[in-house]
Amino acid sequence: MNNPDWEALKAWIIVSAVALIGRVVHYMLQARDGIFRWSWALIWDVPISIGTGVCAAALAQGLGLSGNAVIAVAALAGHLGPQFIKSLLEALIRRR
Repeated sequence: MNNPDWEALKAWIIVSAVALIGRVVHYMLQARDGIFRWSWALIWDVPISIGTGVCAAALAQGLGLSGNAVIAVAALAGHLGPQFIKSLLEALIRRR
């Protein structure tokens, strides 16, 4: 029987948590500015933030980053959200 890779699981949990925290900070800033409105649709931001963080961490590792840099990229991606990242990538592609 194979033993689970606890280090990889721990890394996934950390990256997911910081991406989710980044998204919460985004909404806290919106609430401070009076823009934020509560909705049950925000529940969907939990898996989206986790997925964004995991994808950002994989991208950061692919770029040769490690350790805290990977965590920082995941937190930033969680804060910015997938729509901003999509818009940024589309703008970069159009520039070429």
